Amino acid sequence: MLSEVNPHLSVLAVEKQAIDWLGLISKEEYASFTRKSYVEKIEHLSQLARATDKKLIIRDWISVNYLPNVAVGAFPSETREQELYLNKYGLQSSGIVFSRRAETVLSSIKRTFTHFSGLSTDDFASAYLSYAEAVSDLPIFHYEDFCENPSSVLQKICSTLNIFYDSSFIEKFYTFHQCTGDNNPGQESKRYHLNMISSSIKIDAEFIEYSQNKKIQKANSLLGYE
Repeated sequence: MLSEVNPHLSVLAVEKQAIDWLGLISKEEYASFTRKSYVEKIEHLSQLARATDKKLIIRDWISVNYLPNVAVGAFPSETREQELYLNKYGLQSSGIVFSRRAETVLSSIKRTFTHFSGLSTDDFASAYLSYAEAVSDLPIFHYEDFCENPSSVLQKICSTLNIFYDSSFIEKFYTFHQCTGDNNPGQESKRYHLNMISSSIKIDAEFIEYSQNKKIQKANSLLGYE
């Protein structure tokens, strides 16, 4: 799996993930691989994966396409650039959306990233609505459902993407570190079995404000939330 990559920017460069995490590129091949275009890199890695009866999964860093100031040099195009680039060069792909309620996303990024601490509700809501409108035609899975029943939701995701599912995905998830982001089981330091993930958010005046924003409500509706 390539984690949080995008034709415009990636959290960790495709070539670094390819050699350090996927083990698909050798040290001797690294220099020539870095000179390939984004799509050429994806195509090459996909071919290498298929040669070992595996499939390349791309975790799209789609935030850079919709939310301003995600990273230096990121200017949102409000376009699903990943799909646009792959399709333009004839690469077949299928995708899903793994979503959270808009108000919890806003609360999370303001709490986690200092440069977003002053992000206005409406600025975020406009960006998230554009995102929701763009991806609403794809199969959508909810983070909240995954927290309640990880195994069931993950099986459905694998089935939708036509990839192999194994119960060890749930049982050994905490040993998987070849990704960006947090894969730790929250506060349960003594129990590494993903039967259920703790999912909570402080309900305060600010959170209620987020929930009452019309654009946030519309975005949630487009993503299948009641």
